[in-house]
Parts: sequence; C-alpha cells; structure tokens
Amino acid sequence: MYVRPLRSMDPPIVPRERLDTFIRDVFHNFGELHAHHKRLLDQFFEIQREEHPIIRSVTAAMYDAVLNFRDAYLEYIPNYPIAAYRIDDEMENNPPFKAFVEVSLLPAAVGSCWLRGTNFNGFSFLLAMRTARRCSSVGYEELHQQAHPSSLAL
Repeated sequence: MYVRPLRSMDPPIVPRERLDTFIRDVFHNFGELHAHHKRLLDQFFEIQREEHPIIRSVTAAMYDAVLNFRDAYLEYIPNYPIAAYRIDDEMENNPPFKAFVEVSLLPAAVGSCWLRGTNFNGFSFLLAMRTARRCSSVGYEELHQQAHPSSLAL
C-alpha cells in the first residue's frame, strides 16, 4: 500500500539514495509477515471449500499460524520504535513526504476502512493485522471473490 508508491514516485519524495534504507527501517520484515498471513488465509479458504456449509474447526490452521508466525513477529515487534522514529523524522524534515502521508490517509485515497483515523506510523502495527481485518465480514465477500473468482459468493 505504501512501499510501491514510495518506490514509484517521480520525482521521489524520499531521496533514492535513502529510500531502500527507509523502507527497510519502516516496514522491516513486512514481506515475511504478509506471506504468513496469506498462507493462513489460503488455509482458511481450503477449509471453507472442504467443509462448507458447516466448518468444524479452524484450530489446526490457527495453531500452525501461531507456531510459524512467532519468529517473524519476534523480529517485527522490536523494530516498531525504529519505524515510528523514522516516520516522524521524515515527516518533520521532508514536506513532500508529510504531504504524501496526509493524502494517503484520506479514506478515498486508501479505498479501505482499515486505516481511517490511523496515522502512517500506526501502519507498522496495522500491517500485521490487515489480513485479520480482511477475514472479517467487512469486505470478506469481495476478498473471497478476488481469491476464488470461480466460486459462488458466500
């Protein structure tokens, strides 16, 4: 949601020579966390395909997730203060970045309810929680249709 626009801006809003370090400091191991959440979501869809209309249990998928997410979160959580500092520092010293953050937080720009009222530095925490929100009833049918276009809507 933020990394691609930061990388593709022309002219860049974070100087190119600092961009990779900034993204690494702010978003840290977001790719690994996203992969874990995507795997869990795929497991949920598999359970749903096999057990619909009555889901007996998601315990195995959740237990697997807890065991496998652990190391990624143990790496991610201590980085949060670094991410918060880097975002605050960049906003204070880089007006185009501050404008990017402010525009990115508008509901119309975000196109999703999950970030409304949240500052950019809260994104570091919310990134890890995004998949959980996407599994809730808000937007679930849309997500399911994107992941499984040939299936019937729930």
